[in-house]
Amino acid sequence: MPWKSDPDTWRQMIMMFLSTAGAVAIGALARIIDQVQSGKRDGFWTKRLLVDGVGLIAMVFIAVGTAEYFELGKWSSVAVAVGLGRVGPPAIDNIVEAIVYRIRGGK
Repeated sequence: MPWKSDPDTWRQMIMMFLSTAGAVAIGALARIIDQVQSGKRDGFWTKRLLVDGVGLIAMVFIAVGTAEYFELGKWSSVAVAVGLGRVGPPAIDNIVEAIVYRIRGGK
């Protein structure tokens, strides 16, 4: 259980959080640079903050839950955290774009 008062467990959770946050930040930076270079800026900052903020929160919870459920070791859980941090926000971005597309009537 991650919420017990074992210092090693808390250290591992903090390391997972930082790993996930780092992966999300690197992915966000790459997408921001790509969108600025391609000239797409419609709702740019609001969408980026929403997608990457929600993505970070969701991926941290999923990474911690996955590590606890499968009882992963320290470096395995960090690998899961980095992987989810890298893959999660683009998936959430695609979901948000699909919802906006439907709301606007497919235009």
